Amino acid sequence: MTIGPMKRNNIIFGVAWLVLMSTSLQAGQESLAGLMARLAKHPQREAFFIEKQHASYLDSPLTTQGILRAIPPDRLEKIITVPESIKQVIAGNRIILSQNGVTLREISLTEMPVLGVTINTLRAVVFGNIEYLGKTFNQTFEYHNHHWSLLLVPIKQQVKDQIKSIRVSGVNDKISEFVLTESNGDFTTTRLYEHQIK
Repeated sequence: MTIGPMKRNNIIFGVAWLVLMSTSLQAGQESLAGLMARLAKHPQREAFFIEKQHASYLDSPLTTQGILRAIPPDRLEKIITVPESIKQVIAGNRIILSQNGVTLREISLTEMPVLGVTINTLRAVVFGNIEYLGKTFNQTFEYHNHHWSLLLVPIKQQVKDQIKSIRVSGVNDKISEFVLTESNGDFTTTRLYEHQIK
């Protein structure tokens, strides 16, 4: 089964890592800087996900399920189990796609500047690097009655040409959903079911 164009799939792969940043926000603390500082200290984590991709070329939303894993200092893994088994890994400046232990493709982030900026920014969010985040996205952080949201809007036109915005929302220390909206109106939603690795 073909999931979609490689560029689109890798962008979606990257933003999905945002759903891992849920261990730290406590009631009454509204600072994005504070949240990022706590994320920088988090242990290894993983989460179950259900993702729905809405695109103009699809007759109905494409649904995938699996496990997301963050391994400090910068390794990210997305293990898709439904509708088929595919593993995607960001390690250093490379994305590695594999199936049943066989590498399908390796992509260098330095060879794809927009994808590289996007992936590295999302990796910065997961691991709490607010300095890198601020260089690439305008950020709007909102908090009300234990509910919060983080809206990321690209600064550079080269990135804006592909991604309109990313919104992550949650309650207290739980991520409930994120939405990636592309410049052409297509969007992807991800629901999270997280547990901490012990």
